[in-house]
Amino acid sequence: HRALELMGTAQRRLRDFKAAVATFRRLLSMDPADQDLILRVLFELAVTYEVVGKERSAQSLYRKITQLSPGYRDGEVAKRLERLEG
Repeated sequence: HRALELMGTAQRRLRDFKAAVATFRRLLSMDPADQDLILRVLFELAVTYEVVGKERSAQSLYRKITQLSPGYRDGEVAKRLERLEG
């Protein structure tokens, strides 16, 4: 799981957004038991959607993260969501 997480992050940094989304979604479809991993991958996927302009998809994931873990990443998720919702 960790390797796929790192691969998706690297793909996004290389601006291969389509591959990054596919990798993150593949990882989530594996239904990992590690809650922290799920939150990290949801966050990375949301950031990727935000970067490519899919704001609604990003908002949806940020809301899900907030439900699962209020205050995740010291409130960064809430700040991103607030900025997107304007």
